[in-house]
Amino acid sequence: MKIVFVSDHFSTPDEPGILRTWQLARHLCEAGDKVTVIAPERHYLFPDHKAPDTRSTLPTNMNLVALKSVPPRRESITSRLRYYWVQLARGMVETWRAGRCDIVVAGLTPSMLGIGPYLVARVRRIPFVLDERDLSLDFASEMKLLPRPLLGIARLVEGWMHRHAHLVIAVTPGMLEVLKARRVPRLALIPNGFEALPDVVRDGRALVRDRLGWTDRFVLLYAGGLGQAYDLITVLDALASIRDPTVLLAIMGEGEGKETYRRRADAEQLPVQFLAPVPKREMDSICAASDVCLLPLRDVRRSSYVLSNKLFDYLGAGAPVIASGASDSADLLEEAVAGLVVPAGSVHELADAIMTLLHQPALRQSMGSSGKAFVETHWRREQFAQEFRQLLVGLVAPEHQRTFEKQFAMIRAAYRRYDQDPQEQAKRSLDNPGVRAIAEGRWAAIAAEVTQSPLESNHRVLDVGCGGGADLERLETALNLPQSSLYGVDLLQDRIESAKLRLPEATLLVTSSHDTPFPDEFFSIVLASTLFSSILDDDLARAVASEMVRVVRTGGKIICYDVRLPNFFNSSTRPITRRYLRMLFPGAAVTARSHTLLPPLARRLGALTRILYSPLEKLPVLRSHNLTVVTVRQKDIHTRESRR
Repeated sequence: MKIVFVSDHFSTPDEPGILRTWQLARHLCEAGDKVTVIAPERHYLFPDHKAPDTRSTLPTNMNLVALKSVPPRRESITSRLRYYWVQLARGMVETWRAGRCDIVVAGLTPSMLGIGPYLVARVRRIPFVLDERDLSLDFASEMKLLPRPLLGIARLVEGWMHRHAHLVIAVTPGMLEVLKARRVPRLALIPNGFEALPDVVRDGRALVRDRLGWTDRFVLLYAGGLGQAYDLITVLDALASIRDPTVLLAIMGEGEGKETYRRRADAEQLPVQFLAPVPKREMDSICAASDVCLLPLRDVRRSSYVLSNKLFDYLGAGAPVIASGASDSADLLEEAVAGLVVPAGSVHELADAIMTLLHQPALRQSMGSSGKAFVETHWRREQFAQEFRQLLVGLVAPEHQRTFEKQFAMIRAAYRRYDQDPQEQAKRSLDNPGVRAIAEGRWAAIAAEVTQSPLESNHRVLDVGCGGGADLERLETALNLPQSSLYGVDLLQDRIESAKLRLPEATLLVTSSHDTPFPDEFFSIVLASTLFSSILDDDLARAVASEMVRVVRTGGKIICYDVRLPNFFNSSTRPITRRYLRMLFPGAAVTARSHTLLPPLARRLGALTRILYSPLEKLPVLRSHNLTVVTVRQKDIHTRESRR
């Protein structure tokens, strides 16, 4: 799929901020989709922070369009309205400029800003999904942040968006119930969750505490926005009532309330430390170095359906949590037995909870361990991202795409069955001399073809259905290629993981072979070994062949090694004849030669393999496979745009 994702912010793990857009987009890219993210250049909470150079390390099939804008002064209604108008207009323009796509997703706060991307989707007659992250107009109404006429207009637009979107995604169970009560017709739940980030900075607890000046202190940590959504005034009141010299409140974040909290802490000489926001990769070690983390929600209706990202940061780091107010966050905390919940706005009960955990280190440790295990088991972001993609596929896919997905599921199931069946494993074991002779003969035939032509300076090779990467590793040696010139795609995640261990610098993707993220005419050679025999749907086979032709250069080679005889004992495969391959690659030069002694016979040769294998293989009637070379001579109809 090609997806346009419009968001009100985009942060990577190398920046402070919320990672939802990055995480969902990254998982889409890992599944082989092409994603264009449209987001402001600066996060509204961090107006002085610009994107670092590490954004250049985004996946090759992710494109980031940064909207230039000046974040609003949040205390000024005029400034906010101007910012929203500029974001709406620029978001609509950039969504249009992103070109043809399969679906538009908008994750914007307030959601009425999605009207621009929605109109683009409507004009292009493609699905529109609203990722509803925060019913901010409810909070604006309770806190009287907007004049009634403006709030009424905003409510009308929001309601219209909810009714006309192809799908509205809620991020918490409570929000889902609120939207159901408002009779939003098409709803789904994709919550935030825990994800173990790669390359996380894991400094030792003692080292972090020493660096931050936390030695011999009982540290309460609040990490997040310092706006009106969180009740830090009650936290400061509780801190003032405790007056314990060992207690230190660390506030990490930015927002319009920061100076107010700083002035009060200074005036009352409260033990408060203000810290600048840090990249997400560093949050784990800082949360783990604290003693207790805080989630102080206000006593407003909106708080009841908050399931905060910071809660997953806290629990994922193994920190106990004190939360205030009845909310989805509090429900999760109590289910995980990972902290204490107190009434919102209650200074006395918050102070008691702090003192309870101060004097019970064993309880803190137990809660921290329980919370970490709970989110790692039940709240994995990877699972939610897979569900998110399946929702998009369900909206995008025409009937043939749905058929393709069923075929992919059948292929995955067949290979898992092979991997788990001892008899199938024995048939493929290289300990058998006949199986080893088959593998050596197959590779010798492939190597003879790939080494015939002189190599170009930017020679690249793609293995479609690369499995564990064994053929790519052989190609690396045979062609003397750097691993950076090797590419592979496969449907099975575990096989790609094995290939990455074998070839750490190669580009290896879990994706379908009929819609890869690679540019037109990108490869000199495309290899497909026993691929088409596993595809039982003709339309999918044609789509895969068309994709191969698209990505190979004019004059390049597509090398297919596949079975030519039926296997009456395996309904998951079919024979691939020369005639069928010529049908799949019309207009290309197709030459085929039979190879490989019948596997049932080869496996039974035993000690006689060295003597009998070659003579028997020379008999055409005993050959089970074809090695087919497709030379692409014209490319006029095999481009990415022609397939849309």
